[in-house]
Amino acid sequence: MNFTVPSMELYAISTSCCSILLSFLFLGYMIYFVCKHELVGFSSLPENKSVFNRFNVLILVGSMGSIGYNITLIFNIFTQDQTGRSNNIAIVNSISFILTEYSYVQYIWARGGDIVRRQFKKVYRVTSVCMKAVPILMIIQFGSSLCMVYLLDFEFPKYFYYAIHGFDGLLVLCFDIALLASFASFLQGTHDDDVDVRYDFKIISQYGIISSTICFCMVADFIATSLVDVHLERMLFSVLGLLSGFIFCTLGIMKIRVFREMQNQKNANPLESFCVKEKLESTGRGASSTGRKQSEVTNSRCVGGQSTVV
Repeated sequence: MNFTVPSMELYAISTSCCSILLSFLFLGYMIYFVCKHELVGFSSLPENKSVFNRFNVLILVGSMGSIGYNITLIFNIFTQDQTGRSNNIAIVNSISFILTEYSYVQYIWARGGDIVRRQFKKVYRVTSVCMKAVPILMIIQFGSSLCMVYLLDFEFPKYFYYAIHGFDGLLVLCFDIALLASFASFLQGTHDDDVDVRYDFKIISQYGIISSTICFCMVADFIATSLVDVHLERMLFSVLGLLSGFIFCTLGIMKIRVFREMQNQKNANPLESFCVKEKLESTGRGASSTGRKQSEVTNSRCVGGQSTVV
């Protein structure tokens, strides 16, 4: 095997290694945080009823997907002359990226869906329907990757691959535009003394804007990969992996901030924490009709030692 690696590939390997290190450090801290505050603390707040709640699982899967994506990028550079092994690595790479994308979309929607509903009800209804088709789209995306890997001698798989991934990128772009507009609209129209909104909405909006902006950069990076030569393409794919690591770091910080704010609310006013609990029961269930009713009806506050539903 020839291990001579061009300079652009060396840059790609270095970028992927930085991303792997970042993701491992972040994942290690998140495991420490969960064990300390959710496993040992046995918090009574709804988000921590289970260590393996949806948010923790999505962050774990997304971070592992990002790590797998970057590792396979490195292996792919060293096995590019070995067709069979390179094909298998490419498949694992595709699965890793799809898991990362799926985890991001599901996580940010579970966190930010209620904000979209509050700001743009029609957009929320359309997006809720589209979210049900996400698993199907991921399967089709994986199928296009299989065709691209195993049918290299034909032109159609290449066009099919870029068409599917382009369509997927367009949908993610529209999804992020809707989220970004909702988060920005919420922050612009909400003041600190507003009592009719959930306290965690501001945190979710702030970090949601950051993650959506990073996602825009990822879409632009992927488009650029189809316009450059193979050496620069690998560099751009490694940047894609680095950006995916940044996204899950951002989502993890969002989770920690929400958790700490939740604890502050609980410690500041034990009676009010009951109202916070009622508000948060619908978190992550925004797509269901029961969750929508509960989120709208139980938007409560505690005044003078009494719970008021508004």
